[in-house]
Amino acid sequence: MSDKNKLLIICGPTATGKTSLALQLAEQFNGEIVSVDSRQVYVSMDIGTGKDIPEGFKPQNLNVSGYWLKVYTNGKTRIWGYDLVKWHEEFSVSDYVNIASTIIKNICLQSKLPILVGGTGFYIKALIDGFDTLQVPKNEVLRKSLEGKEVSKLYEVLRCKDPEKALFLNESDKKNPRRLIRAIEVSDWKLQNNRYNQLSSKTSHKYDSLFVGLCLPKNRIFELIEDRVGKRLKVGFEKEMDMLVKQGFNSGLQSACAIGYAQWLKFLNKEISKEQAIKEWIRKEQLYAKRQMTWFRKDKRIHWFYVDNYSFFAEVADLVIKWHNKS
Repeated sequence: MSDKNKLLIICGPTATGKTSLALQLAEQFNGEIVSVDSRQVYVSMDIGTGKDIPEGFKPQNLNVSGYWLKVYTNGKTRIWGYDLVKWHEEFSVSDYVNIASTIIKNICLQSKLPILVGGTGFYIKALIDGFDTLQVPKNEVLRKSLEGKEVSKLYEVLRCKDPEKALFLNESDKKNPRRLIRAIEVSDWKLQNNRYNQLSSKTSHKYDSLFVGLCLPKNRIFELIEDRVGKRLKVGFEKEMDMLVKQGFNSGLQSACAIGYAQWLKFLNKEISKEQAIKEWIRKEQLYAKRQMTWFRKDKRIHWFYVDNYSFFAEVADLVIKWHNKS
């Protein structure tokens, strides 16, 4: 047999049924699921982030190598990766990699199959391939000095420190103050440590990985997103937001950048109407789905399946069987 542990990754844009497929495969291949979603890591942000807990799954708190983690289980299958941090706390990709790596190692030690499920491509890449900025620590003094600056000012600071990095930022990153501050932080660390060449901290995870990507025609994904937002409103998203706001949830928090929550805060702050908030929420989710596809299409390891194909599950299961049984 191979000396590498098996690791199955199910990825793709939102609303394509990744979790549903993962649950079926987990049952068939004695697997446990690990969510890879940058929004579902926050406690109490449940409805808006789509933590759709399957019927019969109950929460448990377990200590895994020093981490107290909430896991949902029906007695056979477990779902990890939800509720990793309180909504008012900062959380980074490095934090996610540390926790998820521990979870995956624990699953492998039980001779079970870890199944990563999600659409946050950056988290998946960092976890599987490593990422060159993970070793760069937070600089609280620098962050404090940059806090509250307009994005145009932050971009100018980055451009002065690292022109090449600034040049290749996409439009989304240019408008995101948190990402700009992190880019400045990394550039500052490189300069101070005479490490301006590319960092070399590629991780050496010993996994035999299989990537399965789920997709649908763009117009169908857009329809499903609109339906999903409507359902989240019906099942209590407004009450969830009211509870969070009463506890101090506000637009200055990292978690408040999550799609849906950001738009609803604008409505509650009387910046836009409820109807505008819903429309903007839907539009942001649709744009996010487009960005997800752009990201994942660059990864040639992914085996793509159209989920509207009636035989898609059988085709996926056949691929997984061949990979899983391969020595």
